[in-house]
Amino acid sequence: MLSEQREETPVKLSTDRILTTHVGSLPRPRSMLDLIAAREAGQALDEAAFEARSAEAVRAVVAQQVACGIDVVSDGEQSKPSYATYVKHRIAGIDMDPSVIERGRDVMLSLDRLEHPDFQTATNFSNTAFPACLGPL
Repeated sequence: MLSEQREETPVKLSTDRILTTHVGSLPRPRSMLDLIAAREAGQALDEAAFEARSAEAVRAVVAQQVACGIDVVSDGEQSKPSYATYVKHRIAGIDMDPSVIERGRDVMLSLDRLEHPDFQTATNFSNTAFPACLGPL
């Protein structure tokens, strides 16, 4: 939560080498994927169990990064459903809007997709709702 006080840690610096890091999500355990899917589907969840499993998944993914020699580790976005939909859990008034499904399909088009319509058909973005502002922020 944003209101939590976090212990400050100094920024890692190096004068002898380039520090390694990465961005983005890392593979999640099946149990975490199931919990995220249930939450996204609006199913009732035991939030304490979700947080405990999330913390466990983060500990494991951080340990894996440390074992690989990553200098600046991340949580691997273990508890987040998607970079595109995470915002709806953080800002009131944002939710998935099914009315933009067809307009959203156009957003997903690119030159590559236009040149390779077979790929576009295979991915079929036409049934994907997109985040939208549906109320006061």
